[in-house]
Amino acid sequence: MTKEDFELLREAGYSDKAIELYENGVNLGFIKNPDVAFTYTGPCGDTIKLYLKMNHNGIIEDAKFQHWGCPGSAASASMITELIKG
Repeated sequence: MTKEDFELLREAGYSDKAIELYENGVNLGFIKNPDVAFTYTGPCGDTIKLYLKMNHNGIIEDAKFQHWGCPGSAASASMITELIKG
């Protein structure tokens, strides 16, 4: 990400943490043979596909996402996948 891109996102109101999550793509990808997979498309058209792998006790061991949309929804999906594990 260029410095100009970073500044543009900051001016748009994104926090440093949101920009970091967007830039680094934390948990971006997919899980082969997930236990749960679902897709959500918001009213703005942003789409997130979430993949979950669970253990025999129903605990989420891994979470990944694919994303088509704005940096805010990418950062949100990234944070969600971090928070729901374990």
